[in-house]
Amino acid sequence: MVEWSVAVATGAWLVLCFAAVIAIWRGLSLVRQASQSLSLLNTQSTQLVQQLSDLTRRGDQALKKAEEAAEQLAEWRETIGRTRNMVEGWNSRLARWSERTESAVEAAHQANERRIQDTLQWADLAYTFWSDIQTRRQRSTSHATPDKDRLD
Repeated sequence: MVEWSVAVATGAWLVLCFAAVIAIWRGLSLVRQASQSLSLLNTQSTQLVQQLSDLTRRGDQALKKAEEAAEQLAEWRETIGRTRNMVEGWNSRLARWSERTESAVEAAHQANERRIQDTLQWADLAYTFWSDIQTRRQRSTSHATPDKDRLD
């Protein structure tokens, strides 16, 4: 019976050792899988960090370009503002010049009208005077003709 006990104990020990070996082998397999998963996770996290770094770099570049564009827009705004002020100045000068020119043309037109009226009045006076002289001559020649007829 002792032999049976030893045999059962030996069998149990073998089963226990075999189970321990299988457990160790499974444990090592799980550790290997965990190691591979951690290695894959490490690789993926490294790639993710690299992608995030690239994304951050591109974001910084885009932000820098946006800031440069904003600065250029500000410069353009200032340039357009100066140009607008200059054009407004030209416009006001042109308006003043136009008003002066218009008033000068109007004054010249009125002076010309007065001159024409004066000239027409002088011409009318001269015509009236000439007509009066012609009428008097005709009267005097018509009065002189009957006097000659009477002398004959």
